[in-house]
Amino acid sequence: MSANTETPGLAGPARAYIYLVALVAIHMVVLGTANLIRVGAEILLQAPSRGFEGLPFVFVDYNQPSLVYRSQFSLALALAMVGGVGWVVHWGIATRVVRRVPAERGAGVRSFYLNLVDLVTALLCLGFGVAFLSGLINGLLGQPFFGKSNGVAQIAWNPRFDGPYLAQMVGQMSMVLVAGAVLTYHLLAGRADRRIVAVGGLAATLRRLRVYLLCGTGLALLTINLAGILGSLWRYGFPETRSTYELAGALVFSLAFVAPGLALWLGSWLPAQSLVGGVGLEADGERESLIRRLLLYSVVLISGAAALIALAIMVSDLVRRLLGDSSGAPALPAAGRPLATILVFGASWWLYHRAIEHDAALQHSAERGATLRLLYYYAICAISMTIVAVGAAGLVGVIGSRFVTGHDNHPPSETALYITLLLVGIPTWSLHWLAVARRIAAGGDAAAAERRALVRRAYLYLAAFGGIATLLVAGSAVAFRFLNGLLLGSLAVSEWHTIWHLSVDAAVGLAVFAFHFAIVRADRAANASLAVPEAEEREHRIMVVVRAASPELAQAMLADALRPSVGMRVEGAVAEPSRKPQATAVASAQPDSLC
Repeated sequence: MSANTETPGLAGPARAYIYLVALVAIHMVVLGTANLIRVGAEILLQAPSRGFEGLPFVFVDYNQPSLVYRSQFSLALALAMVGGVGWVVHWGIATRVVRRVPAERGAGVRSFYLNLVDLVTALLCLGFGVAFLSGLINGLLGQPFFGKSNGVAQIAWNPRFDGPYLAQMVGQMSMVLVAGAVLTYHLLAGRADRRIVAVGGLAATLRRLRVYLLCGTGLALLTINLAGILGSLWRYGFPETRSTYELAGALVFSLAFVAPGLALWLGSWLPAQSLVGGVGLEADGERESLIRRLLLYSVVLISGAAALIALAIMVSDLVRRLLGDSSGAPALPAAGRPLATILVFGASWWLYHRAIEHDAALQHSAERGATLRLLYYYAICAISMTIVAVGAAGLVGVIGSRFVTGHDNHPPSETALYITLLLVGIPTWSLHWLAVARRIAAGGDAAAAERRALVRRAYLYLAAFGGIATLLVAGSAVAFRFLNGLLLGSLAVSEWHTIWHLSVDAAVGLAVFAFHFAIVRADRAANASLAVPEAEEREHRIMVVVRAASPELAQAMLADALRPSVGMRVEGAVAEPSRKPQATAVASAQPDSLC
């Protein structure tokens, strides 16, 4: 082979073998190196040996500590040495190949190796990082000591950092450091691949799966635990709900997740956003990828739902107290957790909603991702419309029970619930439905496509069906109770009360049906107005062979057979020696002519 001939890339089986061996070997290195550090710390601090980090099922005889140290040290060293040699050899081969053949950097198997290593090591950092921080906070707080001072119960915390405790923390931190180093190296290798070649197809899909899976995991850990900490801090600020033990528990079990969750989320989200803001095929693919859109809309939907539920809880409690029910915890301390949830999840909703708008502004096609957008908007409209309908029927029913039937058996908490449903549901439905209405009112091809979209039609018909079904069920129940009372000769107050509630339910169902059915009719009228222009009428030449003695006779025969709207002219005659003369006529006919 000449020096100028390019060395071919790896064959499929060879490529799979190299990267799979490297995958197993690098994890052997991580486990072995981290446990070598742990065993060394245990020996140095004279602490009893713990289970093998990452391989807790490895059996050892803890009754003989010296043998435990020896066996675990031997196992860790064997994993590190054998795995290290295997990884260096196979990764070295892969590195030399990609240097000679840059196209190998975009291979799906290489992307599978890089992204699986990134995923596993990131999760190792997360899990052992949470354990380390939890142990650190527990060590700072120590064991609780309960006592009394001047007759008042007191609680104190004694810090705890003895040898076994420190050895345990060193073992956890060793896994974080080793896995973090491997993660950093492979992240840089993947970034170098993308700088040299345009990574697309399966390779890009695998990277996105890893990035957005870690992003969603980190964001979930961050938001859930941050809301819990803020809520506990809020309650601790009021003497009547102050609990040092509760606050300490929140710090131990929630604060340990916040920093790792934040690191995991930022480490995944910021590079993805940087790529989206770039130019080129890879940036376009990132903005328009289904995996990214699924994450964005899922976060928006879940965050919005969490914030709305928290808002509903807070408003319901406030309205209940305004109606005279003061049971339960004091108002201000009770508002802490809902307020923290609204703040944290509302911020998450705002951030990812802005990301959706930013992606839409940068996309080359306005229709990319339209299905997910429509699913999001019409799902919110369906849920919020149901909430509004239930709240309206309940509140009108309660008002009528008090002022119409005189049979008010509804507690303040029930009335507060209906008012809350309206206060939460109406703004939510209005915000999303007005956005839909503005898109339709803008006209153009996008509006026409949305009118014909299956998602919109499904929402409208399901909403209309729900309304008419409610009307039929509630209406039949009203008729049954009314007729039954007439046949009995009287209607008790409780029966009038039930009939009132059923009548309100039927009226609300009718309103929901009428509203959505009117939109269905408007959509059908708008679609019908976009009639396809009629085809231009042209002359169609059709050859007709008629057996006749002369062209004139053939013309007369065709004139009798064809409709008057068909024009015809005779161009010539053809005669066969063995037969009677034939006439060939060419007829000019309209498209709907039958000959």
